[in-house]
Amino acid sequence: MGQGWLEVALDPRLQLTQAVTLAAWIQPEALPPGGGRILDKSKAGTSNGYLLDTYPGNSLRMIVQANTLTHPANLPPGRWVFVAATYDAATGEQRLFVDGRMVAFASLGGDGFRITQGYTLQRFINACGGRGAYPIKFNGSIFTVDAQEGEERFDADYRRWGGPYWFQNTRLVYWPMLMAGDYDLMEPLFRMYRDLLPLCLERTRLYFGHGGAFFPETLTFWGCYANENYGWNREGKPISHVDNTYIRHHYEGGLELVAMMLDFFAHTQEEGFAREFLLPIAEAVVAFYDEHYPRDEGGKLLLKPAQALETWQDVVNPLPDIAGLRWVLEGLLQLPMHLTSPEQRSRWERLRSELPPLPMGQEGEERLLLPAQEILGPIRNQENPELYAVFPFRLYGVGKPDLEVGRATFRRRRFKNTGGWQQDAIQAAYLGLAETAMGFTARNFATHHAGSRFPAFWGPNFDWVPDQDHGSVAMMALQAMLLQAEGDRIRLLPAWPKGWDVAFRLHAPR
Repeated sequence: MGQGWLEVALDPRLQLTQAVTLAAWIQPEALPPGGGRILDKSKAGTSNGYLLDTYPGNSLRMIVQANTLTHPANLPPGRWVFVAATYDAATGEQRLFVDGRMVAFASLGGDGFRITQGYTLQRFINACGGRGAYPIKFNGSIFTVDAQEGEERFDADYRRWGGPYWFQNTRLVYWPMLMAGDYDLMEPLFRMYRDLLPLCLERTRLYFGHGGAFFPETLTFWGCYANENYGWNREGKPISHVDNTYIRHHYEGGLELVAMMLDFFAHTQEEGFAREFLLPIAEAVVAFYDEHYPRDEGGKLLLKPAQALETWQDVVNPLPDIAGLRWVLEGLLQLPMHLTSPEQRSRWERLRSELPPLPMGQEGEERLLLPAQEILGPIRNQENPELYAVFPFRLYGVGKPDLEVGRATFRRRRFKNTGGWQQDAIQAAYLGLAETAMGFTARNFATHHAGSRFPAFWGPNFDWVPDQDHGSVAMMALQAMLLQAEGDRIRLLPAWPKGWDVAFRLHAPR
């Protein structure tokens, strides 16, 4: 097959997500079982791109993420032969050719089938696990089984990251339930946090000596830190000290919980829910930020010490918290007047006026959102905190001011991928980036656990099998491609690819 190879730099024209044709004239030798590579654009050890080779031996094989198609071609050593492979994501058809003759064919049902199936089955899994006393566990739900990963074997009681609830993971299972209309499935999540509120209020008073409440990013179902996160050895440490730096100052989850509750109320108009769940938690979370942080010399809230999610653990004025406060305070002030008091609205308006601006920067001619006003420590994880102003706090998006700021921030994000808890697909949809959202959503729904027969057992990704974040992110991205609603305005097909037909039913506020 030759004594070398040609490598080209990454180029957007090589990012083929919808269809690909690979073709080459080759003159193979008698090859060993490993065969020889012809064209390859996949990360080593994965099928996240496309590949054409002769594995095994002198056969012919095409790999795309959706499928591997192989033909025992017996390519003759020493003779020139024309080989080609095609894949069309829209139809799901994959073909291999030798000297112009089709020698292998597979019909995978196409992206349309896989997306419809994946959405339906993830909603089914949520329904199975969502009516218990406690919220759905992101790392397996109720479906953990005996499993093997690499050389390790695990019984059905095992789930990576164990028993506590990580809010950054748990929330993703629940966001798509709003537009799906599965409001009853959200009640265990809201009830658990409502029931934890007295403990969280007292913990805040004990730890910090002020009012309000914070919910630890990682907590048990009775509301305490996991022991290994809080720290077993307490010698010489103040009671408020948390050993795990990934969650030490990670308070943003309370704001996102309130944001989800505001959307739930907008959908259902249940005033009992607003009085019993939304307002008590919102009051406590907002009061925590108001009383926990000082003001700078200009009278603005100064969030320090603070962190921008798990990724930047030592920052000043993290964007997720500022965006969350802005989004939540606006939402609370728009509630029906008879549900809130003049004193509450006065406090919320004052705090809103004291919020610092969202962290912004400039690269060339483009204005960008930044993870924080100042970053004082090294990077620790793979999140894009600056895009929390797109989702979950929808300050930037289709039909909103400064859409190009959001899009430029998305283009220049540090971590670009999908799968597991990564939110790129959702954020692309809210920014109206149809092709990007489609590619990520289709990839999620096409990628299930190789050791499981059920096509909606995703993962393990960062978590476990079945990975509830993986399917739920794809669900919400698909919804946001079809429908986006704020207040009384509904936008249909704001990020829908040209050439795709669809029939759907989704729920919107009011």
